[in-house]
Amino acid sequence: MKNLKKAIELIYNYVDNYDPRTVEFSQRRQICFEKNFPLLFCPGPVRVSDAVKMSMLHPDLGHREEEFSTILKSILENAKIPFGVANNNNYEIVTIIGGSGSAANESIISSFKEGTKILIPTNGIFGEALVKTAIVHKLDVKQIDFGWGNSIDLNVVEQKISSNIYEVLMMVHHETSTGQLNPIKEVAAICRLVEEKFNSKIFMCVDAVSSAGAESIDVEKFNISFCSTQSGKALLSDPGVGIICARSSDLDLIRERKYQSGSKYLALNNQAQIHREKVQTLNTPAIGLAIPLDIALKELKADGLELRKEIYLKYASKIRLAAKEMELKTVIDDEQCMSRVLTTFYYPQNINVDNFHNYIRNKNIIIYRGKGPIAGKAFQLANIGYLTFDHIDYLINSIKEALRFSHIP
Repeated sequence: MKNLKKAIELIYNYVDNYDPRTVEFSQRRQICFEKNFPLLFCPGPVRVSDAVKMSMLHPDLGHREEEFSTILKSILENAKIPFGVANNNNYEIVTIIGGSGSAANESIISSFKEGTKILIPTNGIFGEALVKTAIVHKLDVKQIDFGWGNSIDLNVVEQKISSNIYEVLMMVHHETSTGQLNPIKEVAAICRLVEEKFNSKIFMCVDAVSSAGAESIDVEKFNISFCSTQSGKALLSDPGVGIICARSSDLDLIRERKYQSGSKYLALNNQAQIHREKVQTLNTPAIGLAIPLDIALKELKADGLELRKEIYLKYASKIRLAAKEMELKTVIDDEQCMSRVLTTFYYPQNINVDNFHNYIRNKNIIIYRGKGPIAGKAFQLANIGYLTFDHIDYLINSIKEALRFSHIP
């Protein structure tokens, strides 16, 4: 017990005095050697820093106290960084501390009244999830399904949105089911042109759950009304906090139109209002998730988004080059349409899929199998989190070994 007390005191002291500006990206994860803790090569949850992990063991804290409001204020400021609007008063952050990225998306969708016309271009499971959520909330949904792994055709989107009066367009930025990076900037530009042509407001909404913090997003330049993400992916914290970057004027517009949210817990405007007025939350938040997120966002601020993007692209490029040498084919044909944090590969012929995955898991590596129409046909390798090139080399060598082990003569 004495040793435990000493260890906890050391952890408290480390976290209290931690300054991410003094620790390089590659040095932030030292504890938890891989033979005891799996290496995560999945698109979330991710490998977090020592400081983020240790901050889970925090002193007891009342959520209505000034100490928590100070933490929340820091989150609300720094969470603007991955959306490209740091120090921009035209946008504000709304948090759901105790909710996933799906909760953040539902918070956005449920903010519009029943019967609102919404256009949703899709090319994977997470776009399809937006459609299902909009149907649950009784919006008038039009889906444009381009098929898994296919690019979104901007001409088709323009034709559809120009032929009807849609109040909302919502789409996924990084379609994690395939690794496809969708053209939100170009679609938002189409929405702006249609707005001007018909003098009619279109709320451009984006699911950036697995891209915010890893890809280029500027919600103001792109003319985005609401953009969602969550803590446990490219923000490099533990999962469980839904985050929405909202244009303040559009929040006010929703309030003026007296849209009645279809959700109480996820009511976007109500949550935004208490953030504004009291720097507080509507309900008792998961404080144990807020503190790590605060540290993770300070780490992102210290690094800058460009450094993170550069690191992830180098990791992805190394994985893709090695995969080509192994003659693995990607689900997405054009590498320019891939994200920098995830690649989906087809299994080669004559492979025992279960043996392949069992071998990888026995190497203490976590990867994901394909979903939907590519289930049993493809697997995914993500490269988000506090990884190193040694980890990437270990992954590549393990994949090579697994392919040999699971080959069917």
